[in-house]
Amino acid sequence: MSANVTPLSSAPDLAHERAIRALAQRLAGHKEEVAQRVVECLRQETVEHGDPLDRCVLDEEFCIAVENVDALVASLESGQPVPEDHVQRSREVAAQRAHQGVSLESFLRAGRVWGRACWAVALTLAQTDAPREREAALELAGRISDLADRLATAGTGGFLDEIAGRGLLRCDLLDALLTGKGDADHTLRLARRLRLQLAGSYVVIVVRGENMQPVAARDQPPYIRRTLDHIVEETRNRMRPATGSLLIGLRNGDLIIAFPATGAADLTTVRSHCEALARDLGVGVSIGISGWHKGRPAIAMAFVEAMEAVKIAEAAGIRGRAVGIEDVLVDCMVHSSVSAQRILKETLQPLINYDASRKASLIKTLRTYVGTRLNITKSAAALFVNPNTVVYRLQRIREVCGRDPYDPDDLLVLSLALKAADLRA
Repeated sequence: MSANVTPLSSAPDLAHERAIRALAQRLAGHKEEVAQRVVECLRQETVEHGDPLDRCVLDEEFCIAVENVDALVASLESGQPVPEDHVQRSREVAAQRAHQGVSLESFLRAGRVWGRACWAVALTLAQTDAPREREAALELAGRISDLADRLATAGTGGFLDEIAGRGLLRCDLLDALLTGKGDADHTLRLARRLRLQLAGSYVVIVVRGENMQPVAARDQPPYIRRTLDHIVEETRNRMRPATGSLLIGLRNGDLIIAFPATGAADLTTVRSHCEALARDLGVGVSIGISGWHKGRPAIAMAFVEAMEAVKIAEAAGIRGRAVGIEDVLVDCMVHSSVSAQRILKETLQPLINYDASRKASLIKTLRTYVGTRLNITKSAAALFVNPNTVVYRLQRIREVCGRDPYDPDDLLVLSLALKAADLRA
């Protein structure tokens, strides 16, 4: 066989490549048709999903669709994969969409729409009754799908990284911490990748807003995402730990905050931060706070406590302050028994009636006495009265309601009655 004769085995390959190039050239001439189909589909689909895209975003999607067709055609003509530089452009677009209020689902939907539109146009251009053209069209479908997948993968990473940069933890890291895997190698690697220095122990806070629905952040309507962005910003402004970094994430519509704390003494500081945050956010937010537990694996326990607390805060309509684990304990004890509820209410009611009829301050005195850890002198100073007045009022409390503030058992009932009243209020 002569050296310049093409082997028979390569002839079909050459014919197939020519068919691919010919179809690619036809597609290049209809790239604006592809882009227009993308825009029209996005306009219809995003409205149906309750997440409409504005005109600026749609204009950008038109240009992106044209660029993707150009990249695909160049790849088909050269026989080389679409360059990584073009794929990484999807990361930049995704990061931009995160700031434009576009959800991750809407961003990914745009990629899927481009794939469908590109294939639909290509199918009209192929002479599918010819075997070569039909084979070329099938290969083109695979190439379109591969490029769409590469763009979606790169874009998802860019979108999630941008969210992490705005202060929200990635879901995989947040889940690892909340499930007690704070010391696992996988968790530590995730933290290093996000340039986060994890503290040794944390107090967990859960913020639940009226406009924060129990779905993933990417599925939230635009107006809810704007509310969430405001809450995240105010959280970062108000909650400033002395050491370590504040960790903020989203789970089932709740904002989860892990506040670095070295011991139980830090709970007072955390609670004051929560009160300041509640004031800034207004009346539409409930806040639950955990106790302090040593070690990162204990974040799981703290998260459960904070969730129980925020449920009670929400159910009781408590706003403007954080509900702590001690409130959870009181609520559980009180609501576990109808008799307990009755006893606590009957304990406090005579004092309430006495104060109302005589313009007295027995409830205020009792609350101050408990708050100052049974210190008569400090109670008097807080009430701006003589210590003897405090002693007299404590005696009147015993006479009016039958519970002696000096008796440990009676004082416990009185204290629980105050907490139960706070929860009811």
